[in-house]
Amino acid sequence: MNNKKLSVPVIVISVFVLLSTFFLVMEIISIKTVIDNINRTEEEIQDLNEKLIYLKGFEKNMEEMLKNLDKLKKALPESPEISEVILTLKELALENSIKINEIRFEENKTEGLLNKLPLNISITGEYFEILEFIDKIKEKERIFTFDSIYIEKDDDTQELTADIYLNTYNLINK
Repeated sequence: MNNKKLSVPVIVISVFVLLSTFFLVMEIISIKTVIDNINRTEEEIQDLNEKLIYLKGFEKNMEEMLKNLDKLKKALPESPEISEVILTLKELALENSIKINEIRFEENKTEGLLNKLPLNISITGEYFEILEFIDKIKEKERIFTFDSIYIEKDDDTQELTADIYLNTYNLINK
């Protein structure tokens, strides 16, 4: 009987220890899950911080990128802007003491996403003035490419006449 009395408290203590161990293991598993979630969240936060730093770099350069975009839009406008081309050439001619005899536009040609606008300019002036006029065209924001330049001297007047074949471009709106 004494054994039975001893066995009941041992059983109660054993059950208590087993239940305590069970709840402790469950709590440990729960804590481990929470720790894993915290670690994943920390990794996500680190990834988001890296992306934020990357985006802040864009934000810092945004003003410069917008200026570059404006330059690109001037270099390749969205329409031919023939009147702007004529105005630019007339201003350059005036600045360089060049007489424009004729500006003739050819038919537009499509090249990929670009519209090529060929033109011919006939000008009269001194040799170095003609060279300066050509250099100034190349320095303009709008893109111009030269196909050929022919220079002739009029023996009677000693004037030089240059026929300049060049192209300018614009983007094709799609």
